[in-house]
Amino acid sequence: MLPVSLAIGFIGLAGFTLSQAAPVYSTFTIVARDAATGDLGVASCSRATAVGAVVPWVRAGAGAAADQAWVSPGLGSRLVDLMAEGVAPQQALTTLLEQDPRPERRQIGVVTAGGRAASHTGRETLAFAGAIEEPNLTVLGNLLAGRSTLEAMAAAFRSTEGRGLPLADRLLRSLEAGQGTGGDRRGSRSAALLTDSVDKEPPHGRVVNLRVDDHDDPVKELRRIYDAATERLGYRVLSRPFGRDVAELQRLLRAAGFYDREPDGVYDDATVASVQAFRKADALFEGGQGGRLGLVDEELVTRLRAWVERAEGKGRP
Repeated sequence: MLPVSLAIGFIGLAGFTLSQAAPVYSTFTIVARDAATGDLGVASCSRATAVGAVVPWVRAGAGAAADQAWVSPGLGSRLVDLMAEGVAPQQALTTLLEQDPRPERRQIGVVTAGGRAASHTGRETLAFAGAIEEPNLTVLGNLLAGRSTLEAMAAAFRSTEGRGLPLADRLLRSLEAGQGTGGDRRGSRSAALLTDSVDKEPPHGRVVNLRVDDHDDPVKELRRIYDAATERLGYRVLSRPFGRDVAELQRLLRAAGFYDREPDGVYDDATVASVQAFRKADALFEGGQGGRLGLVDEELVTRLRAWVERAEGKGRP
């Protein structure tokens, strides 16, 4: 397995650079804007390795683009440049494709900083190939199991509107939905998640750059890395620590009716008691693994999220 390269906010590891040849990236991708924050981002998955080195292009205040199928080196960057100059997305696509000797081999999706969307799927891209465009969103793919992949991705993104989730999480959920319907019909080897925000200062900065360059289950691995980098509940086994994932645990327990305090991120006796109460109510072994009181493991996290989903009638909190 090749190394995973990661950058999120202040975190960074060495990247991976491909040659300027025109590699083929048959893949499924979402290009989107968060209407509430103005953040822009791209998430992509492919059978080819290192999809994140070539396909996604994002610049806050300008636009986001995905260049796939038979990739034209530099095309994504030039698209973002044109959007930064205020050129309408369809006009930007038309301008560059008119200069392209093989436009029918390209598949491109864009969303501007203002939320305008456009796409191009050339006639020589491999079936199933297509795109869905709507305000703030373009989903596109080629060599897919079917159109249902695109529909599932778009629906997943829409379903998270207004829920206060970071754009990166919304994009990742969309990618997971696409993978769940078959995704790339050859299977998957790499995945990438790239977002940018005009506001880059903590605590509101939202710059994410995650890549899984070669993995048997790249979307799942991308989720694991994202959860670990953001300390999302489930990335570690809990036994009386503190942190943002503990606060998330407390919010879930409160939503499920087992915790009546304001979440503070401290795994104290009250939180332990709430965990034990939930274990008893959901018929989990009350002592956890090895009889440790208050143990929060993968099984408990999964069951607690499912409990809240059933109670709220919506997706994962």
